[in-house]
Amino acid sequence: ITGFPGESDDSFERTYRFFSSLPVDYAHVFSYSRRDGTEAAGMADQVPERTKKLRTSRLREAGEEKRHKFIERFIGRDLEVIVEKVSAKSKVCQGTSDNYIKVEWKGESFDRTLPANVHITGRNGDRAVGTRR
Repeated sequence: ITGFPGESDDSFERTYRFFSSLPVDYAHVFSYSRRDGTEAAGMADQVPERTKKLRTSRLREAGEEKRHKFIERFIGRDLEVIVEKVSAKSKVCQGTSDNYIKVEWKGESFDRTLPANVHITGRNGDRAVGTRR
């Protein structure tokens, strides 16, 4: 959560540096949202909306970079993927690996009840791309 009342520039920078040092591959980042009737809504030092948005954006960008680097570690390796979607028209398959990487590949007809073995050849945004083995 960014922008909780009382969050100073210094405390955000400490959070950012700490987050950047962590070996995580996914982050769910959001801005504090004031809710009437809550204790936090009446607290002093409310953080301006623009500041919250900038901080949230900065942490999300750091999280995306970590996610991309994590996915790239699997290029050249095989992943076992649970098939979630197959496009009959484009023959593109999509699924998720056991380490929560979204994967897509060109597919052919196969048993969707079994995991697919996919050789990872690259990354496209937040997804790994590959070929089925």
